[in-house]
Amino acid sequence: GTAPKCPECGKSVYAAEEVKGPAGNSWHQLCFCCKNCGKSMRGGEWKEIGGHPHCHACHAGKESVYGPRGSASGRVSVTEDAGTGAPPEPVKAPAELAEP
Repeated sequence: GTAPKCPECGKSVYAAEEVKGPAGNSWHQLCFCCKNCGKSMRGGEWKEIGGHPHCHACHAGKESVYGPRGSASGRVSVTEDAGTGAPPEPVKAPAELAEP
């Protein structure tokens, strides 16, 4: 059969290098890292945010954005740009917009 594609790099994942990640997707061992800080998630516990693995520290740091722990699974935050996952541009306060 056809080998599954790694969500991170898009290349085929073969059984010898496979790690099961969010939504049961197959990842390369070297690609299976925290989406936020890059820490390897192989053999460790991870949380899913937007279909990507995140370490506990980064997941906890995103609690204010994603709600209580465990509630983010399968959801996409409205505070992220849907295409890049990047946070939105900061909104300037009215005082910063005023002419001097």
